[in-house]
Amino acid sequence: MEWRTNWHITIRWDRADNSPAGLIVVERVVDSPADLRRLIDRALAAPHVVAFPYRQVRELVGDEPDECRNGHGHAAAW
Repeated sequence: MEWRTNWHITIRWDRADNSPAGLIVVERVVDSPADLRRLIDRALAAPHVVAFPYRQVRELVGDEPDECRNGHGHAAAW
C-alpha cells in the first residue's frame, strides 16, 4: 500500500465551438507535474480558454499489508 499523487485539472472554454473536444468543460487527470505543466502551457496559449483550475489529489493504492514494518501481524478487525 502506498500513496499516489495525481492532479485533476478542469479546462473551461468560452464556447464549445472553440474547444477541440467540442465541449465547454474538459476534465483531465494527470500523473506527473510535467504533464500538468504541459496542460497549463497549452491552456495559457489558447485564447478561448477562460479558466483552468487544478488540484492535487493523494490516494492510497495497493493491498493493505498483513503485518507492520517490524513483521508483527495486524490484529483481526473487531
